[in-house]
Amino acid sequence: MQKKLFQDSEWVFTASGKVRLLKEGIVHVHINPGHQQTPENAHENLQAARFHCHTIQRCVILDLRGARPLTPDTRAVYSDKDIAKYFLGLAMVVKTDRISQLMANVYMKVSGKPIPMRLCFDFEEGKNWLNKLSKATS
Repeated sequence: MQKKLFQDSEWVFTASGKVRLLKEGIVHVHINPGHQQTPENAHENLQAARFHCHTIQRCVILDLRGARPLTPDTRAVYSDKDIAKYFLGLAMVVKTDRISQLMANVYMKVSGKPIPMRLCFDFEEGKNWLNKLSKATS
């Protein structure tokens, strides 16, 4: 079972967003609204997220509200099968508009789903799903 923290960690800032570890043991990645991510940004975000894992596989909540669609090269970095070595599940929080939903659904289809993934429209909904997933896998 994953150890709960007393408080959220400090943000680690990247060129395209920020990453922290929530007190529930979930890695929280927030992509800056309007930023066009590159493959280099994707590698940096994954490295920051893995830093919070240490030797523990963790769930990730990815806040994409306001993020721009990924290019195929950037999407390929995030879809690498190696993410299953570090992460147990991924909740993607998107806006409720059709374009955001389409963008997230495309990612989920092309990623091959190396880990359980879920599309959410609310941050708390994503955290709740990941907490249940963590308990089921521990």
